[in-house]
Amino acid sequence: MLPLGVSTHYDIIFTGGGAAALSLAYRGMQSGIFANKQLLIIEPSAKTSNDKTWCFWEEQAGPFEDILFKRWAHMKVYGNNGREIVLQPGSFEYKMIRSIDFYEHTLNYLKQQTNITFLQASVDEINANKVGKAVAHAEGVGYSADTIFNSIFKKPHLQSDQNYFIQHFLGEIIQLPANNHIDPEAIHLMDFRTSQEHGTAFFYVLPLHNNQVLVEYTLFTKQVLDRTAYKTAIKAFIQEHLMVSDYEVLEEEYGEIPMTDFPFQRFDGRVVNIGSAGGDTRGSSGYTFSNIQRTVSAILQAYRKTGQPVFQKPTISKKHQLYDKTLLRVLNNNQYQGHEMFTDLFTKAPAHKVFRFLDGTSTLIEDTAIMTSLKSKHFIFPFINSI
Repeated sequence: MLPLGVSTHYDIIFTGGGAAALSLAYRGMQSGIFANKQLLIIEPSAKTSNDKTWCFWEEQAGPFEDILFKRWAHMKVYGNNGREIVLQPGSFEYKMIRSIDFYEHTLNYLKQQTNITFLQASVDEINANKVGKAVAHAEGVGYSADTIFNSIFKKPHLQSDQNYFIQHFLGEIIQLPANNHIDPEAIHLMDFRTSQEHGTAFFYVLPLHNNQVLVEYTLFTKQVLDRTAYKTAIKAFIQEHLMVSDYEVLEEEYGEIPMTDFPFQRFDGRVVNIGSAGGDTRGSSGYTFSNIQRTVSAILQAYRKTGQPVFQKPTISKKHQLYDKTLLRVLNNNQYQGHEMFTDLFTKAPAHKVFRFLDGTSTLIEDTAIMTSLKSKHFIFPFINSI
């Protein structure tokens, strides 16, 4: 542990020690790319609790396959009118990683490395310098580096034509009685059988094991709710649609994810922004974990080729950023409601094409299939205005 008050120069500093920073540090060390570099990771939290759950779809094995908590191949979507849509995911699986497993896995390895220093402190300021050094100030002390990877997200100052929604959610892991009716192998990817009075609202239902289920109430809106409103909605959903009244809440998780068309800056002198701070959160869905891994792969590939972390191709392409901007404008107009739009999407297009589209890996032909599955009249002017 580096004592406060001592300023040292490092090859690389990570400001923030969450999923993005630990993914990059871990994979950089595992690959040998960071083996001869001095690293400093600055993070105020000890990362000893399960504070997040990351879910994502994937076709191939990912870099953290060994710590997957659960995976599913069977998925459903429920419309607001109660219609059940059985998805066609192709070779995609829906995967879950618990943050505590991720933290333990990465930190146990990283803390064994003699070239990595951990500092439990809050970052006050980051100064990017295009020619000399970058400096991170933590609790009054400056630490310099050749490169700073920053993952501390701050809400940006928006222009009048930019949108900012919050994907906010409260999830409960509940213990169900043995005679419950939940299919243990099928998830409710989006279940819209709830009030849409606040905006786009739906549930995730993820069966875990031993009659335990994660039920998560999620909204895409511009304002968060009072905590009791989430709990009330969850209780009503469990009783009405899961047909269970006798259950025990084992764990609870609350989170907020930005959904915005703001053009985040990836590179700022010697500072490289990663995670949500670098634009790795998909504006149309809020999914982040898979994009983080793509950014990490691009950074490590750049180091192999040039010895520097700078890469050219954006993680989320300009084309898909345009789609995100259009979709956020449609949500903002509220003429084509979110529950109707996503239900149409999964009803009229195979899920594997939807997943590639939301992942930003779809082809133009697949994009066309996605677009034609939606009511085009609601997209024409938002699309034109987004160009």
